[in-house]
Amino acid sequence: MRRRRHAPHGRLPTTAARPGPVKTVLITGANRGLGLGFVRHYLAAGDRVLATCRTPETARDLTALAAAHPGRLLLDRLDMAEPEQFAAWARRAQHLVTSLDRVIFNAGICPAEDIDDWKAATFQNTFLVNVTAPALLARAVLPILSTPATLAFISSGMGSLEHPFNPAMPFDAYAMSKAALNMLAHRLAGRFAGRPIRVLALNPGWVRTDMGGAEAPLSVEEAVTDMAARIAADDSNAR
Repeated sequence: MRRRRHAPHGRLPTTAARPGPVKTVLITGANRGLGLGFVRHYLAAGDRVLATCRTPETARDLTALAAAHPGRLLLDRLDMAEPEQFAAWARRAQHLVTSLDRVIFNAGICPAEDIDDWKAATFQNTFLVNVTAPALLARAVLPILSTPATLAFISSGMGSLEHPFNPAMPFDAYAMSKAALNMLAHRLAGRFAGRPIRVLALNPGWVRTDMGGAEAPLSVEEAVTDMAARIAADDSNAR
C-alpha cells in the first residue's frame, strides 16, 4: 500500500480546459470528504469528472460544482451497497463518457463497534461496501477503461499488518476491510501485469474529514494533492 509522506446530465464534451491531454475520472463517494476533494482537484486541473454517490440529488456541494463547471462534471447515482447494479451502470456510463482514464474507489463506511457489541451484519455490510463492491465495480468498468488507465483504491493505515494502527480503537470491521482492500489491489496489479492498467492502494493519512475528525493533521486538499500526484506518476509510467 502506498503511504502518504507526512509534513448535468448528458455526454461530457471533449474540449480541454488546459493544455495537454484531458483525463476522464470516475470518483465514487464523491459527495463529501476525500471524494469531494478529488472532484475539486480534477476540475481545477481541467479534467472531466464523473462523480457518483448514493443520492446525488441531495449533494449540495456537488450540485454547486456542476453549476460552476457546466459540462465537465457529471453526477450520477451509484450505491456501493448494490453491486448487482454495477454491470448495467457501467453500460450506461459508457454512453456518457466513452472511456475512463482513472477510477478512484473512494466510497466506504467506517462503523464503530467494540468487541462486546460485534454483529455479523456490521462485518458483512462493511466488507460489502469496502471490498466486494470495489472488486465488482473494477470488473464492471474494465471494458470502458482507456489505454493507459489507473485504478486507485483509497485504503487506510488501519489496514496495514506491518504497522498496525491502535488496535484498541473500535474500528475492527473497517480495519479488516481495508486490509482486504489492499490484497484486492495486490491481486489486480498481478492480474494486469504487462497490460497498460496500473493499480494502486493509497493511504491518505489522517485527514480532517467527518471520519477523521477535527484533530487530524492533514487537510483534505493536502491529502488529495499528494494522492493525485502519485496517481499521475503511475499513470505516466503506464504508457
